[in-house]
Amino acid sequence: VAMYNMNCYNFFIKYMRDMKDSMIDGKGTVPVVLPYLFDYVPYDKLHIGYAGWSECCILIPYKHYLMYGDKSILAETLTIMKQHIKFMLNASDDYIPVRCLAHGDWLNLDDVTDKVVFTTMYFAYSAYILSKVCRLLGDGDEWYYIDLFMRIKKAFREKFVDGDGKINSDTQCCNILAISFGLM
Repeated sequence: VAMYNMNCYNFFIKYMRDMKDSMIDGKGTVPVVLPYLFDYVPYDKLHIGYAGWSECCILIPYKHYLMYGDKSILAETLTIMKQHIKFMLNASDDYIPVRCLAHGDWLNLDDVTDKVVFTTMYFAYSAYILSKVCRLLGDGDEWYYIDLFMRIKKAFREKFVDGDGKINSDTQCCNILAISFGLM
């Protein structure tokens, strides 16, 4: 939304560089708070791999490209995008992330969205967006990420969707994300 209200081009370029710096030395994925201050908080004490937050390493550069038409941020962040997906895959059993956390849908206090469902949806969507980034950059991994998206989608539907098409975490958030992320 910020990109529609103001020119955020330089802000997000700097933010993506902070994100890239936070993943140095082969760190798994993006912490919730950036820039990450190495001197103050040990990396293992940070919230990393949180659904809806850590995917920013994929979603922000892609949205930045859509808004400003500059592919350079995609090329600059492709490595960390792939690193995030690898982290999520390693934290999954049969394409369902089980060793990751999420703040979840904190806006709905009365009906809690299951955090594993929430995390799985963001994992699938991130793989799908990464396939689009690979296509834009001519990267040969496009079909790998499309296939990964389809595998996550299948696992999501088998584990969380009943025969009537109802997601077992039947919240407004869950249903909206499942539809908008192409999982239903």
